[in-house]
Amino acid sequence: MSHTRAPTRDSQPIKVVVARAQREAQAGAAGLRSLGFDATHFGGLQVTPSLTEGQRAELIAQRPTPRAIMYVSANAVEALWGTNFVENSPLVSGSIESVAINFESTHSQPVHWATGPSTAAALAKIGVAESNLACPSGQRPQFDSEALWAVVEPQVQAWPRPASVWIIRGRDADGQVGRPWLAQQLLAAGVDVTTHVVYERRLVPMSQEACDLARASFARGDAWIFANGQVLSHLMDCVVFTPSQLANVRVLTTHPSIASLARDWGLVRVDQGDAGHSAVEWAQSLQLSDD
Repeated sequence: MSHTRAPTRDSQPIKVVVARAQREAQAGAAGLRSLGFDATHFGGLQVTPSLTEGQRAELIAQRPTPRAIMYVSANAVEALWGTNFVENSPLVSGSIESVAINFESTHSQPVHWATGPSTAAALAKIGVAESNLACPSGQRPQFDSEALWAVVEPQVQAWPRPASVWIIRGRDADGQVGRPWLAQQLLAAGVDVTTHVVYERRLVPMSQEACDLARASFARGDAWIFANGQVLSHLMDCVVFTPSQLANVRVLTTHPSIASLARDWGLVRVDQGDAGHSAVEWAQSLQLSDD
């Protein structure tokens, strides 16, 4: 059995701060603590549903069903399906215990697309069978729309037209709904695309105490894990850091765009870690030498 060793500095565990939406930040920090890390969280965003129960039910009941439904995150899965998941919905293959309906043999149900393992796990939890799920392999270095497109493009090209895809996503605190890259690829392939916004991410105000704790953390050279660019920008907007603090803190990001943003903010020790977002993968990413 293999064990993950928490990184140390001068024989003391390096403090780790998981910075992302509140719930995910709390879960990530708890996972790291279970591995022996001195971990806490910074939840700079709060995720809330943007549809009423009636609107959500109406969306699920829409006909005809699309050929595929793409979810940008686990939050998208949970916001669409909520807690009132119905096993015989025409949009999913029923409970995990039921016999899966193979998408290749029927058009009555869409295939479900996930960009990464956490989204795939959320789909499995509501009953989407593995045979009805498309997701980049866990061996891929990055989980994003480009990686998903590499998996699903052959299937899309083989679809008879007309064909349609839903993209289930959230709205950022600044009103943006994310990159249109995947939608552009689908439209270029002759597929109709409908985007449904089912949740919102809102910035969480920072108290003076939180600002002071962040400055102290940066001064110590703690390791901050950023899985969301908005959380990073929110922190940098709220807290004034000294040049030495910006140079001392260690930053691990889960995507090249977040790493670039961190450097734009003046952060110096920036590494790009694994995008799997699990506690174990974060821990492995932190085994980098402490220069």
